[in-house]
Amino acid sequence: MVPDTQSAIFKYTEATGDKYVSWPKANAPDAQLLESLAFAAPRHSQLTTYTAPLLTLVLPVAEDSSSVSSVLLALSIKVEPDAVEPVKRLVSWSVRWLSELLRMQQEQQQANFLAVSEKLAEKVAERGPEHGVEKLPEKQSEKPSSHLALEPESSIKHKLAGLISIGLFRWGVAVLLLIALLFLPVSYQIPVDTVIEGKVQKSIVSPFDGFIKTAVLKAGDIVEKGHVIAELDDQQLKIEVIRLTSQYQEHEKGYRKALAGREYAQANVYQAKLKQAKAKLDQVKLQLEQTALKAPIAGMIIEGDLSRRLGSPVSSGDLLFKIAPLNQYRAMLRVQETDIRFIKEGQQGALKLAALPDSVFDISLSKASPLFFEEDNQIVYLAEADLPAVALELLRPGMEGIARVDVGHYSLGWVLTHHFIDWLQVAIWKLWL
Repeated sequence: MVPDTQSAIFKYTEATGDKYVSWPKANAPDAQLLESLAFAAPRHSQLTTYTAPLLTLVLPVAEDSSSVSSVLLALSIKVEPDAVEPVKRLVSWSVRWLSELLRMQQEQQQANFLAVSEKLAEKVAERGPEHGVEKLPEKQSEKPSSHLALEPESSIKHKLAGLISIGLFRWGVAVLLLIALLFLPVSYQIPVDTVIEGKVQKSIVSPFDGFIKTAVLKAGDIVEKGHVIAELDDQQLKIEVIRLTSQYQEHEKGYRKALAGREYAQANVYQAKLKQAKAKLDQVKLQLEQTALKAPIAGMIIEGDLSRRLGSPVSSGDLLFKIAPLNQYRAMLRVQETDIRFIKEGQQGALKLAALPDSVFDISLSKASPLFFEEDNQIVYLAEADLPAVALELLRPGMEGIARVDVGHYSLGWVLTHHFIDWLQVAIWKLWL
């Protein structure tokens, strides 16, 4: 059965009249399909109609005109507009092969019947007409029975020939259907490992060399803008402020004394020292204000936990926290090297996350990044995809899952074998070098 087939009817004629075999309901054929079959049957021709998304096909399963009206196949298949012609050619080709197989089976049965008849005639001729007739029952004298006239060996050969014929027919149909399926166009979807990230990420780094004093929040906590996340030790800075303040006052006192004594050169020296002390004092006061590490934006802390590092030293520029805003996410796709050539901007896909297995999120590729990294001795490329606004409230940064990206329609055989063919081409190229 062709994939996406909605209903099917097989019509054949016997002595008692027309017979129907329908699918999926054996006793209830599809009314619309039955109407199409009734329209095509007396015309001895193929009927094809397409009303999106259903393709209706009525085909004769025999080539000779005497059998056209007795064996018909009707199918209703759900297909996309661009796949109508390939499916029509596939079904027509399959029916022609089926007709050929039926014709071969009939010829084999006729050949077997002729062989049996010749064997019977030979046996009768050998025994003589009188002897052959005497052994026949009176009621069967008009029509000799092949079962009584033939030797057991001939009967076994006849049965074996029939079984072989049926077996070859079944194998032929199976091979035919397999080949037909390999040429069937299907939607090729590439599975890609995906992680949810914030569209914007703010980092909090150590403003100077120091020690961790307190850790109020950690990764996973939600913060508002300006909230204190952690604090650095400020003891040394407070001592430095007292020392620099005292030094500044001393230089100020010397400056005034030099002005009072009209020692202008000495006054200029003290004035320069005052400016230097003031600059150092302002710098230390600024560092003192920066000991409280505050959230630059409202969102969630996605990286950083200092609760186990209290009292440990940090250097200027060390990354301490990362914060991502809520409801502003992107999906980062990790595409394998063998599949990156199929990924293009604007493609659609579906995402299922391990944390939300009951939900499927639509995604749209916004950018295929040239950036890559190595993972398990394989090159992995990054691609960015947008998420619908309705799904953002359920998401959190760091969630992982699998996205399936629709990259177009290809034959089923190509989908199943193209990775192996790509590898084989590279391997042959390497051997010839």
